[in-house]
Amino acid sequence: MRTTRRPGIVNATKYAALGALALAAAGCLTGNARHLLYLEPDGAVTWSVFQESVRWHGDDPTVRAEQERAFLDDVRAERHPVAAALRELGAPWTSTQLVRDRRPYSVVTEARFDSVDDAFGGLLRRLGLLEESELRRDGTSTTWILDCVVDQAGAVPGEDRVEALLAEVENYRFVLTSGRFTQAVGFALTDEETTAILQDPASFDENGCARYELSWTDAPDAIDGLE
Repeated sequence: MRTTRRPGIVNATKYAALGALALAAAGCLTGNARHLLYLEPDGAVTWSVFQESVRWHGDDPTVRAEQERAFLDDVRAERHPVAAALRELGAPWTSTQLVRDRRPYSVVTEARFDSVDDAFGGLLRRLGLLEESELRRDGTSTTWILDCVVDQAGAVPGEDRVEALLAEVENYRFVLTSGRFTQAVGFALTDEETTAILQDPASFDENGCARYELSWTDAPDAIDGLE
């Protein structure tokens, strides 16, 4: 009996990102994006996006100059796509720093959210991937559970205003500010269980639902340097 591997969050968001890029095939801004989501013990998060080697790819040098100038103007005014997308998810605070103001450009954008569910869970909701999300706090332990449904054919509803956050989803890092992760489903743990890397889960239930789960503790014996 043939089994079909469902795409999961990582591949599903890739499909949406590729669709957006296809619309700009004649010329577009390209670069590398790294996403670090710094998790506080109570589940609050600071989402940091590092855009590196950003430049316009196209044959017309006049268009290239115009597009890159527009990009820099938007960055300086904090209305560039990444900042706009983070605000669209409800971030009450954002900050943008132009790290390199010559080609290729580098930009760091940060946003703070009251919870990781408001941030990353909000992104999945806008893409139609999230069925349910819950953040549980019990003493010094916190658990974040996401139940996600992805169409088997890979069709994902598009959301133009958050597409700027879809680049290289497989490189999303959830980094604890203190403590360590104690359990992970759909994530790979590294850096002595202080960093979780988003992955696709190994299995789905009969309804096409995949569970992602992260648990962490900030108990004193879990913090580096404390006995």
